[in-house]
Amino acid sequence: CERKLQCEGSASASVADRYGTIDPDPTFSFGADARGMAYFPLAEGDYAAVFPMQADVYGMARLHQNAQVYIDAGLSSSRASFALEDEARATKPSALDYVKVEELFVKLDRLPYNLYVRAGRLAPTYGWRIPDHTSFVRRDLGFGETRSWFGVEAGINPNYPYANVAVFYQGVEGWPGDTNPPGVGVSASAGVRELGWQVGGSVHYLSILAGGRDLAVGPQWAVNLAPVVYLGELDFRTQLDG
Repeated sequence: CERKLQCEGSASASVADRYGTIDPDPTFSFGADARGMAYFPLAEGDYAAVFPMQADVYGMARLHQNAQVYIDAGLSSSRASFALEDEARATKPSALDYVKVEELFVKLDRLPYNLYVRAGRLAPTYGWRIPDHTSFVRRDLGFGETRSWFGVEAGINPNYPYANVAVFYQGVEGWPGDTNPPGVGVSASAGVRELGWQVGGSVHYLSILAGGRDLAVGPQWAVNLAPVVYLGELDFRTQLDG
């Protein structure tokens, strides 16, 4: 009975013992994150700076029982420096230098076996997508805060097993926040999620149009030792010429 209610979307809101006053299937949802940093050096000859560490807004609209639209946009630190004390040393960024649109896609979901398809501006699904983009399993693999692409992704999750695959193009000139070199590629992930553990693997291949290829592959795993959860990831990366 509970499984049937979950599959019926908004009907699951009637399971009061599980969700309380929370609507588990909202038509619209919004969120935001904000962090900032101010730098005031003590040494002479240096200059102060203020910039956003994070200023993002998120929005979702369910257009249909099987379709939704999602956006993740906000501000990022400019590639130029904004000096507060020494205008002669400052470079003046334009407003667009601070704007980014990390994700913007349409998603078809709630299909048989939890099949989904989404298309648009997507963030990579490789490995553990942890919030710390400076981690070596994110930035050092090429999945830093500016890494997004245009593409199509399809996935399936018929309860515990899961799998997804995406084809993409990156480096669109003029797109807010896109600083990646033009290239095409494919990524895929698969594994099994149990209640107390998870194991899976990911692969990512990128061909830079100006020359060079990048391949990353590795397993991911997790163990639920409540109240502690252990996450692990091991990656192998190689860069090929030509």
